[in-house]
Amino acid sequence: MDKFPQWFREKVDIFASYSRSLRKERELAMYGDEESNTPPEMLYSDYDAQQSLKMAEEVLDYAKRLYEEKRRMQP
Repeated sequence: MDKFPQWFREKVDIFASYSRSLRKERELAMYGDEESNTPPEMLYSDYDAQQSLKMAEEVLDYAKRLYEEKRRMQP
């Protein structure tokens, strides 16, 4: 992890947590609960969607910043 700047390394554990959380919910979010025949829109609220989007946007912002920083360092 030393190849990443400190500001990015400080977020890696949080990003890993986001990834685990979103991965656990992916199947239900895509297909709903097949056992109870409950569609995804009945399982999740707007708040759930906003939180997931907030996590994804934070990761994207950091990834863009990392990319730009690495690109500027290229000869």
